[in-house]
Amino acid sequence: MQFKDMAEEYHGVPLRKSDLAAEPVAQFKLWFQDWVATEPYDANAMIVATVDSEGWPSARAVLLKGLDARGFIFYTNRLSDKGRDIAASRRAALCFLWHSIERQVRVVGVVEHISDVESDAYFASRPEGAQIGAWASPQSSVINSRDDLVARVTGIASKFKKPTDTGSRVSRMPEGNMSDSASTVPCSARVLAADVSRVPRPDYWGGYLVRPLKVEFWQGRADRLHDRLRYSRSIEQSVLLTTESAWNVERLAP
Repeated sequence: MQFKDMAEEYHGVPLRKSDLAAEPVAQFKLWFQDWVATEPYDANAMIVATVDSEGWPSARAVLLKGLDARGFIFYTNRLSDKGRDIAASRRAALCFLWHSIERQVRVVGVVEHISDVESDAYFASRPEGAQIGAWASPQSSVINSRDDLVARVTGIASKFKKPTDTGSRVSRMPEGNMSDSASTVPCSARVLAADVSRVPRPDYWGGYLVRPLKVEFWQGRADRLHDRLRYSRSIEQSVLLTTESAWNVERLAP
């Protein structure tokens, strides 16, 4: 099977150190805005890669739900495979592939839990069906059947159902999706719902902050001579410093 090369209209776009923002989150926001204008649906999709306690790597698609001076935020079941991997290593890698504009962003960083306040605020903003799903699904665990999962959902929905409810609303969006993410850069602890949900956040479900140590911006160029510029800093700097002086920028060979 053969695949066509990337669109030629992007091949001539250079990426120079002088083009970059002083720190990578600001640069990411600039590129993300370009991407949203090109592909608004699930523009915040990314790959999260982790390694388990035996050294086996895993990668999966999730959605970026927050971005601020600290780093990149996503939410998940902390008893899932990725949650257990992060608990063991406190490390993760992220990858954003924006093929149609010939760009890729790679992030390597240390991971920590965000505050309960932030996790509660985001959980309250989710569709009710997704909230119930977070309670009902033992994420990454083996289950007997789809029917068993549906039965769990029905039981949880009944537990949190008000007398006036006519039924639980089930979102069509994938786990962790944010339907308004296409129009703006995601921000920390975004609250989409006006009212606090009656479905509380499970204590095993919450947010993760990836504090970046390395962030690489890749721009496609002709003849596979792509531009790669990488910001980097130490673990100590990622926790103690947020100033632009903490970052070193290097060019990598394609």
